Amino acid sequence: MSNILAQIKPKIAGIISEDSYKTWIEPIEFVEYEDNKCVLMVPNAFFRDWVIENFEAVLLALLK
Repeated sequence: MSNILAQIKPKIAGIISEDSYKTWIEPIEFVEYEDNKCVLMVPNAFFRDWVIENFEAVLLALLK
């Protein structure tokens, strides 16, 4: 599971603009996957909130 983010990042890159990908998806780091929960690390709370607001559905769909 440690490479799950590496597997879905290219799929996201095919869905969104290159600028959005570089700004919002590329900086996300995988932390762990445990008990059916994927923990990701982002630079700050604003970044976290923006990604949840705009990409939560995409991330959840690709993580299933």
